[in-house]
Amino acid sequence: MTVADHLKYLTASSLAFWQNLKQQHWGTYGPQFITHHEFFGSYADVVYAQIDPLAERLRMLGEDVPLNLTPFNLIDAITTRETPTEMLECALRCASYFCEGMKEAIEAAEKVGDYGTVDLLSKSIQDHQKSEWFLKMMLKSTT
Repeated sequence: MTVADHLKYLTASSLAFWQNLKQQHWGTYGPQFITHHEFFGSYADVVYAQIDPLAERLRMLGEDVPLNLTPFNLIDAITTRETPTEMLECALRCASYFCEGMKEAIEAAEKVGDYGTVDLLSKSIQDHQKSEWFLKMMLKSTT
C-alpha cells in the first residue's frame, strides 16, 4: 500500500470509529454509566479531532479524501453493541487496530521519506495507545 492508501483507509476508518464511539457514548448503561459515558465521549472527541488532519494530509499529497465508507468495507463496523462490556471490547479492538494501522502507515511513510506523515501519525498513535491502555484497565477483572 502507498502512503496515500494508508491515509485513505485511516481517514475512512476514523469516520466509522467516531460514529461507533458516539453510539457507545449514547448507548452505555449500568453501574459504570458515568465512567463509560465520559470515556466514550472523550475518545470520540480524540478520534474526531484526528479526521481533519488526516484528510488534509491526503490533500497535501494530491489525493482525494474518501467520503464513502462502502469501498472500505467499514459499514459492518458501525453496529450497536448489546452490553457495556461488549462496547468496551469493541473499542479496545478498534484502538488496537488503529495502533497497528498507524504503525504500518508510519513504516510506509518512512520508506519514502514522507516525514510530515510520520510526524502526524506519530502524534496520533499515542492517543490510541493511551486509550488502548485505559480500555484494558477498564476490562480487567477486579477480583
